Amino acid sequence: MLNRLALEWQELKPAYRLRELTGNSPPRTIEQRQQQLIELLLAAEQEHASDVDQRIAVDARAATKALRGFDYVTMVKRAGDLTPGVGADLSETTWRMCSAFAHGDSSATTGLLSKDVVEQSAPGIKLVRTSIEVGLMVSASMIATKLTANAFRLLEHRRYSPFH
Repeated sequence: MLNRLALEWQELKPAYRLRELTGNSPPRTIEQRQQQLIELLLAAEQEHASDVDQRIAVDARAATKALRGFDYVTMVKRAGDLTPGVGADLSETTWRMCSAFAHGDSSATTGLLSKDVVEQSAPGIKLVRTSIEVGLMVSASMIATKLTANAFRLLEHRRYSPFH
């Protein structure tokens, strides 16, 4: 629950900015939505505590800190830790690489692709042909497949767990 609420918290500013750019007014202000997320977290803490004495006393400040403490990097690393044969570092590396390609980051083009100088038109100015490293893409695809398969396995497990 915390992870889902934390991702929602992380996405508030971009989502509200998109609404602003498109002229789509949200039903509540960003501050109201943040307060709603805090209240949901506090309610979840109370509801999921197994015993009154074990309930964690969480105030709005602690809830805000908890909501800010989870992001996509944390999620990707946790997924890697939970996937046999992958691990946190490899999952993060793969995610960052794929993200760089998907977002057109120059670091992906200059650092991860094969480069062949086709022509040098002047000192320091080169025409370069880039091509994909097939082995790199196969490895990334295999890691993504393992992570996805494990996610479905965990989802299936959770369907029948006491958390349902």
